[in-house]
Amino acid sequence: MRKGAENGLTNKGRPELAVLARQGFRFKKELGQNFLFSPFLLGKIAQEAGADPGATIVEIGAGAGSLTAALAARGAKVVALELDRALLPFLKDRFRDSGHVTIVQADVLKTDLDVLAGGPYRICANLPYSISTAFVQAAFLKWKEHEGGAMVLQKEVADKVTARPGQNRYGLLSLADAWYG
Repeated sequence: MRKGAENGLTNKGRPELAVLARQGFRFKKELGQNFLFSPFLLGKIAQEAGADPGATIVEIGAGAGSLTAALAARGAKVVALELDRALLPFLKDRFRDSGHVTIVQADVLKTDLDVLAGGPYRICANLPYSISTAFVQAAFLKWKEHEGGAMVLQKEVADKVTARPGQNRYGLLSLADAWYG
């Protein structure tokens, strides 16, 4: 067995995974953890999120901090939420010298992002399937200060959001997208 494979982590050339493996981190299936590492993809998401100098980005699910770093590298102020307490020491250490990043342990569905951000903000998220519908509904209906952003969703959820009248997946998410999106 390769080093780190026992906890679901393999290095694959990613220093973040090597550090997390040494700290005994284990992916939690119930949290739907799926970390992104592709520099191209991270850069594209950060660009689409509007992570420009002076912008405030609320990132949902900081994970290993790769997207957090891409957002901050563009000059945005990043408030990164992470539910998994096991990742907090790693994230706080990784961004300890960054004046652009604040790490917050919180459940996004129980957090008022408008209050947390303290003014207009953009949302950036790589969402697990289990919270996608509730999160998208909250983004459209609950949080009023956000000015858009970028969300990575599973295809099934994206199909619900983009469905048109008469299509099978047409419903509340489709209506909310048409009205607010």
